[in-house]
Amino acid sequence: MSPHLWIKLWINALRPGEENPRLETAPDQNFSTQNILLFFKTLQFIRSRLYSLPPITACPAKSFPIVNNSSRGNTSAPPGQDPGSPGRAAGPLRRLGALLYDGLLLLGLWLAASGLVLALAPDGPGAARRRLVQGAVLAATALFYGYFWTHGGQTLGMRAWRLRLVGLEGGPVGWGRALARLAAAPLAWLPLGLGVWWCLLDPRGLAWHDRLSGTRPVPAPPGGRPR
Repeated sequence: MSPHLWIKLWINALRPGEENPRLETAPDQNFSTQNILLFFKTLQFIRSRLYSLPPITACPAKSFPIVNNSSRGNTSAPPGQDPGSPGRAAGPLRRLGALLYDGLLLLGLWLAASGLVLALAPDGPGAARRRLVQGAVLAATALFYGYFWTHGGQTLGMRAWRLRLVGLEGGPVGWGRALARLAAAPLAWLPLGLGVWWCLLDPRGLAWHDRLSGTRPVPAPPGGRPR
């Protein structure tokens, strides 16, 4: 395929908010070209599904009242949002930094959970013990993210990178949304982070798992504490 056709396909597949022309597969195209067109059709389908979700509604003013601090001459913004911030979600690099930081903590948690399971069940078939270890690792991951996201919206990695997880409307996150985000995260990270880099193209800066779970990470004020 020519470079001009590649560029045209990428623009048509990733440009948000516009109708894209249909990609037809000619009978004389080889197998490789058909696979490439199928890939771009898949991108178009994902984009159409994401942007068919209900729009983000503005947060009511009474939910997060702005308190005027006359002694310092400034105002306090809603929790999880910098003063004067338009509310755009965080970029991919800060997300990646928080993920790597949390990954180091999770590695130690996984080792502890696996060691506990093997200590409690020293004997038994290898396949059964392996399933127990996998279940312990999944449970530890869910408890780690679920607890921190529902208690202030910040994991330790997110606190280090000054991020806080809130709902699309700006409110706190419950266990349902937290677990939904955790389940949808692999869909965004595994294909070379395509679903996370998508936030650069999204008008509101949302990644795939942001939209699917109804949550978003936003910049937290310096020195801010989760509430």
